[in-house]
Amino acid sequence: MRVLHWFPNYLHGGGVANAVTALANAQADEGIAVGIAAVEHEEAPMYGRQVIHAGVDLLRWQPSWGWRIGDLLIRKPTSESAATLRNWNPDIVHVHAEFAPDNIWAVHLFNCPLVLSFHGALHPEVFRKSKTFRKRLYVVLARHLLYRRVDLFHALSPAEAGHIAAILPGQATVVIPIGPVACPATGAGEESATRLRTGRGLRVLYVGRLDRYTKGLDLLVAAFAVAKQAAGDALGTLTLVGPDWRDGRKSIEEQVSTLGLGASVILAGGVSTSSVNRFLKDSDIYVQLSRHDAFPLSVVDALVSGLPTVISSAVGTTSYSEISSLSYVRVVHPDIEEAAAALTDLTAHYSDVTGAARRAREQMLDFFSWNRIARCFVEAYQTLS
Repeated sequence: MRVLHWFPNYLHGGGVANAVTALANAQADEGIAVGIAAVEHEEAPMYGRQVIHAGVDLLRWQPSWGWRIGDLLIRKPTSESAATLRNWNPDIVHVHAEFAPDNIWAVHLFNCPLVLSFHGALHPEVFRKSKTFRKRLYVVLARHLLYRRVDLFHALSPAEAGHIAAILPGQATVVIPIGPVACPATGAGEESATRLRTGRGLRVLYVGRLDRYTKGLDLLVAAFAVAKQAAGDALGTLTLVGPDWRDGRKSIEEQVSTLGLGASVILAGGVSTSSVNRFLKDSDIYVQLSRHDAFPLSVVDALVSGLPTVISSAVGTTSYSEISSLSYVRVVHPDIEEAAAALTDLTAHYSDVTGAARRAREQMLDFFSWNRIARCFVEAYQTLS
């Protein structure tokens, strides 16, 4: 079987690119012939260079022209690039991420089954934001130009399967999670007891781009302030790890100053994917309060690292009962008071919840195993070929 992952913005980096790399690498480990098709990109990738398995072919294609409407960009491959892509001769083309007009070329270039992973593009909150007319129009056009040619839709979670069904009812959909990107931090939380005894307080972590609205970082900073006031010295610092996004850092710094948090909030900036493990190991609680998020890889990293976690109910990961039922996970609405109460509760009962997290770690490693996930996708592909 020959599987081509189609993600034009792959070389720009980001969470979807990290997921594509990990999936392609795991499929190569399973003996599958794998390729990744991406537009040539000269800027530095968001989270560092992708580390690709020796058995994965990277097919860089050049556009002959490009046309942008707002955030939507379509680029047509040159005739030479189109020939190279066709000659790779895939049995399955797996398209990643939507609101990407470039995806239409996957229909025109290849005569084989198509699988499409939306990666959260159809979340209802996406269409409640301002300036969504172009995205609504895109979906209308994509129904005819792309979606009707897709043989199987992939949902990252049961929640996303519901979002897909609401807009594309009756379409064949498979639900498969994705796994960790950072190496599991086996030492995560090991110094927690020492920090509590010495009065330094527990360390709270968030990893991802500093998208203040989507990632709920305004909620997180406010909730941390409330929880810190309630927990006192038992709660130490909040570290935000990730690159700036549309001046999100500036607004967060202003909020931190207004709340008088000072040195209690650390903005570590963007780091490479390989460096995330260090922050996981040095932290005690992970928090993700996104207003909408399909399946943030940093949450998976935290769970397999054995970190007690507070997650917004708007994060698709929580729709898996395997996650929501964990005793060291607190699922809350994207709400300041709920999140603060959950943080305070985890801090007060930290010895118990961290023990439960360590005991469940093997279960999480198995659930989020990339090898298991790769086999699930291959089984899904085989139903189409």
